[in-house]
Amino acid sequence: MNMMQSQIYRKIVSILPLLWVIFMFGCNQSQEGDQIAKVRILYLPENATTSAPVLECNDIFYYSNMLKDTTIKEDRFLQSFSKELHKLERCSEEKAIDLRIKCEITYKSESVSVLCLGAYFNTVLDGVLVEDNPTLLRLIKEKIYR
Repeated sequence: MNMMQSQIYRKIVSILPLLWVIFMFGCNQSQEGDQIAKVRILYLPENATTSAPVLECNDIFYYSNMLKDTTIKEDRFLQSFSKELHKLERCSEEKAIDLRIKCEITYKSESVSVLCLGAYFNTVLDGVLVEDNPTLLRLIKEKIYR
């Protein structure tokens, strides 16, 4: 190794610990931001019929006379919910939707996401139609329709 290569090598080696610390701090920050603090679920009764399809998540409030509300902070539920939520992928086709459940997801970073689901199918995450996840829907239904 010549003198110039040796100096470059020493500089790289001296910077590596700093990069490692920055990387680890950055990973912890993003992981903390992804942790769910609570999920507020607004939902219609299990076999409720509506006069028109609920096409937008906030349209569920048109049925406020029969709307129910619960907030879940239970760690085991939140971990399972988060695991299934991360599996959602954008839907490649257009679908006619009819929503019945609205989940307001509050993260420990205080950011909020909104997940809306139909009674049996249709899933919208932050305004984007995503592929259905039957496990996620079942998890939510078991909690609200017990």
